[in-house]
Amino acid sequence: SSAASDVYKRQAISLTGADDNTGIDVTVPNTGTHFVARSPDHILDQFKISVTTAGATTLSTNDNDAAAANLTLDADGKIIIEAAAGDETVFNEGSADVDFRIETADESHMLFIEASSNRMSIGDNTGSPGATLEIKNHLAIIN
Repeated sequence: SSAASDVYKRQAISLTGADDNTGIDVTVPNTGTHFVARSPDHILDQFKISVTTAGATTLSTNDNDAAAANLTLDADGKIIIEAAAGDETVFNEGSADVDFRIETADESHMLFIEASSNRMSIGDNTGSPGATLEIKNHLAIIN
């Protein structure tokens, strides 16, 4: 049934099988949503997984009253993060020794943050940045 009130009916799915062969396989139309987990507080507070014809997979969260940020990750290359006004977007909140790198068409390390040294480079540096902020290749300061 597709009535909105049906969402609040409680159902459980129990899966049993070998440790490595348990799962759920759902086939829906190409424009359909494959999985939605909803909050009991509001039908639009949800986590959703969708897959399209070309196999592009989208993971998204939605907060109905926008008190918390919404997040959308598209596996076809696009990442959208919508932070609530006055909030912040944080990578590596746990301060793990994990580097962050952004590639461009010609540079593998166009923006590179090395976690172990707390240093960042912009440009064509593929090694460890030489200073807290290192800019290599071309630098122009335009006023």
